[in-house]
Amino acid sequence: MKQYLLLIVVAVIGGVTLGFGSPVGAADNLQIRPLQYRETLDVGQQKKGVVDIANGSDETENVTLKVQFFKQVSDDGTLQFFDDPDQADAITLDVDNVELKAKESARIGFTVDSSKLPQGDIFGVIFATTKHEDVPQTIVPSVQVGTLLLLQNGMAGPRTAAISSLNIGLFQFGSQIKGSVGVKNPANIDQATGFFPSMQVSVEPWGAQTKFEGPLVYAGRTRTFDFSVPSNQFGVYKVTVSANNAVESRYVFLITGIWRVVVSGVFVFLVLLAVGSVVVRKVRRGRVKKQL
Repeated sequence: MKQYLLLIVVAVIGGVTLGFGSPVGAADNLQIRPLQYRETLDVGQQKKGVVDIANGSDETENVTLKVQFFKQVSDDGTLQFFDDPDQADAITLDVDNVELKAKESARIGFTVDSSKLPQGDIFGVIFATTKHEDVPQTIVPSVQVGTLLLLQNGMAGPRTAAISSLNIGLFQFGSQIKGSVGVKNPANIDQATGFFPSMQVSVEPWGAQTKFEGPLVYAGRTRTFDFSVPSNQFGVYKVTVSANNAVESRYVFLITGIWRVVVSGVFVFLVLLAVGSVVVRKVRRGRVKKQL
């Protein structure tokens, strides 16, 4: 089984763009949309999808397409892509190569046959790669971009999450509450399952709730990421972070939002008051000495 180890180089809301053997800016010449394709399939169902490929360069490009599968191989989100002969016929492309003239785009269809896939979570990718015949890559490097295929075939894999770490500064001063959280997928690392945790940060009492989606967490992996939520509070508050079914809390002292101005103003007033008191005392002492 031929394997490739690639590192995500550009993270985008809803997906990633993958660079492969290309200089900075080269990926702008070849683009693919969507960056992520999510779909839920019933067992035995077939579904069609499309990807749009655009050539942003000033020259004609010959683009080859292929389907592979992937898994996370480290806690920093690095993905390993590989061929899987057992699932090779499950995701088929309408064409495996296309010629794009300068500034031209093409829509390529593909079909997912769930009857040829195992039940549960399926992680695949459609790669589009520029191909230059008889030209060394050192002269004209190839560019590779991809659309991640995140499929649920029948019943989904386990969605149990665990919070392995929660770091929130004890004192928060600014317009936001900032911290970082580690979310672990405790499923067996040999399972091909993963999920995007449903995150929620709440501030009690009298605080708002903020919901967002965390990054993909593969079986046996832990993803640590930063978060921030708007805040306009003063005093000690309880900050609770949840990831799916897991919950952790911390108590923090907040001076956020408009309270920064209020507290700063009160502090300046007290300083001026203290200085004024010292000056008044010195003046009074001077007058007493003169009278004596």
